[in-house]
Amino acid sequence: MIEIHDDGAFLRVDGQGLDALVAGDDDAAAAQARSPELVTAFREVRAQPLFWFELVTAGADSVLVHRGWVDDEVMGLQLALDESRWQVMVDAPDFLAAALARLVEVNPSLRSRDEAAPYAQVGLGSLTDQDDGVRREALASVGADMAWRLTCETDAAEWHVTAVDGASGPAVYSREGESFEPTTNTELFWLFATVREELMSP
Repeated sequence: MIEIHDDGAFLRVDGQGLDALVAGDDDAAAAQARSPELVTAFREVRAQPLFWFELVTAGADSVLVHRGWVDDEVMGLQLALDESRWQVMVDAPDFLAAALARLVEVNPSLRSRDEAAPYAQVGLGSLTDQDDGVRREALASVGADMAWRLTCETDAAEWHVTAVDGASGPAVYSREGESFEPTTNTELFWLFATVREELMSP
């Protein structure tokens, strides 16, 4: 399945459609004809990115895996609609922070960092586990409604961050302190804005 939406501004695909899009198979010919710039840019940046990322967002009822590829000119996004369908689009690399913030549902909050209650500790992998029982137990044990894990990579470097959100507001896991440290939505946005710098710094 490859569906063309919004005058070709983005595509919706299933697994077979995604494979055809990446490979340039005949099944992707209609998308190529209707949205040649989108399809070509997505295929090229995915093949040779400066860096790429995987963002796993997890709640009580679902786990979604979003992926992106970034170079100097283009950011290709493969955004999960559910476990078997994705929205494919391209954008400018400058919009990476905004895209990540939207995916983890960074919203204005009245709670300040100093007012946030600490989250309990739990194995990080269990917060985004595909098993519903494991994930729900982990989220409940820390008192969070959702968790997310961002992994960014180049051929030479990796960068990871895990966070939770809930009634106590957002908190990012600190490997130094081995605990979740309260943060703010503004700080999260700036964290996303530093991804490239963190990866590319010597």
